[in-house]
Amino acid sequence: MVLTIRETISKMRGWRPVELVLQDPAYTEEDKRVLRDERATVVDSPRAFLEVDDNTLVFAIAPTIPVKQVVADIARPLGMFYYDDKSVWVKYPNQPESHPRLCEDPWSPRCETMVRRHYMGHAIPYPDYTREVIFYSRKPEYPADPGQVQEQDESGEKDMEQNYS
Repeated sequence: MVLTIRETISKMRGWRPVELVLQDPAYTEEDKRVLRDERATVVDSPRAFLEVDDNTLVFAIAPTIPVKQVVADIARPLGMFYYDDKSVWVKYPNQPESHPRLCEDPWSPRCETMVRRHYMGHAIPYPDYTREVIFYSRKPEYPADPGQVQEQDESGEKDMEQNYS
């Protein structure tokens, strides 16, 4: 799936390459060989984070580390694949608010703001997963450099958004 989407985005961008860097501790040597044959770079953790830039796709399905937060601190990737996290929030008895039922890379307010402002979400039906995968593509009107983005608030005033915290 990721290879097909990478090719489609590359075609839409005039065949400019879109780098795909993959890291998963579960990859076997055969997995790594197949991915390398497809022009994907396979790296070991934590080097994968250092490879993220504004032209990469991030595919993070159920990671056990805060991928979203780290990625938001590094770059504004061309696209990101994450689970639809709304489906993992539940209300527990005797608790004032909902809590994640699984400990998988929850959205921080800062990451949620970045994605809401700078990305469009596209649901991708994926039969092997119990939840939807959402592909977040960077909006064309926003440059990759977060320091160059002009935000417009509800009153119509523009300001420079450099910090999402």
